[in-house]
Amino acid sequence: MSGVLELAELFGSFQKDRDNGDAQVLAARPSPAGSLTPGSIGPKLAPAAESKAPSKSSSASKKDIWDDDEVEENVLDDADPRPAPEYTIKYRQRVTSEDIYLQMGGKTPSTSHTDDLVVTIQLPGEQLKDVELTCTPNKLEVRSPKFRLVAPLPRTVKDKDGAARFDAAKGELVVTMPVVPEFL
Repeated sequence: MSGVLELAELFGSFQKDRDNGDAQVLAARPSPAGSLTPGSIGPKLAPAAESKAPSKSSSASKKDIWDDDEVEENVLDDADPRPAPEYTIKYRQRVTSEDIYLQMGGKTPSTSHTDDLVVTIQLPGEQLKDVELTCTPNKLEVRSPKFRLVAPLPRTVKDKDGAARFDAAKGELVVTMPVVPEFL
């Protein structure tokens, strides 16, 4: 115990009675090291005035609680009992004669050189007016009275430049989205 008290005295936080050698703490005194913080090192700066720069949330709707970048993308609602429809994801390349015969385009058959991502979703018995489609750069959501699909996309897409078409006879929704190139 005396080692702990000597160590405490060395750091300057306590003082013990040296006259009778008693290990009793007489008074606690403030330590100069106890008031040091990382902010107290270096020259003292005047406090910065708060800037009145407009935040990007002010451009959003006043009813929005969170910004889009604050919401986690891959959150699934497990309480929804609707089944996921059958779907396929295919890569599509736009190939010209230069790519095939002269090999001047620099394209390879790998997925890193694809131009579009084509998602085909089977929605039998659904009508176009009942289908809701939401696309983000990394996720595709389809909701209808019978089905609900939340599909993470294998590549980042340009969601604003995509196109969708619905074939009511087949009950098929085809969504085509341009892929953001990995390498430029």
